[in-house]
Amino acid sequence: MHADAYAQQLLGISAQADGQMFLKCFQPSSQNQVYSLFEQASREALEVDFTVQRSGEAGQWVRLWGSSGREDESVVLRGVAQAVAPPADLTRPDPLQSFFELFDDSLVGLALLDGKELTYLRVNACYAALKGKTAEELLGKSFPRTLPQGEDLEKSLRQGLSSGVALRVKEV
Repeated sequence: MHADAYAQQLLGISAQADGQMFLKCFQPSSQNQVYSLFEQASREALEVDFTVQRSGEAGQWVRLWGSSGREDESVVLRGVAQAVAPPADLTRPDPLQSFFELFDDSLVGLALLDGKELTYLRVNACYAALKGKTAEELLGKSFPRTLPQGEDLEKSLRQGLSSGVALRVKEV
């Protein structure tokens, strides 16, 4: 394998690095992707363009693109290595994670129910305290069965779910 001075510095490899040394410069999760491309390139001419994470403390992201071909019974990969920013989907926080953190920390009792079965999917501590139970005791249980007898809340709740109109319930 031949790498110019920039690629050597970027990838942390020597000018005489072989394929194994090249693979080791990437995070284990990226090594399979690179190895698979090497395997495919050994069978056919291939255009490549992918982004992988380097191993090491910095965990720098590198874009590799180019093509493969055959010369003198050998597979030749020619391409460019470029330092890039992490993929956008890795830098954006998960909006559901923020929602669930607010949900769990809320001082208002909140419960998340399955739309079909009306079972508890998530319960915050305040809601569990209002019910006189722990969150673990409520999870997976049927919401209507946790209510006092005689209330037709299930029907009202199902209407609210189908219409999208907010439901106000004193007991909850």
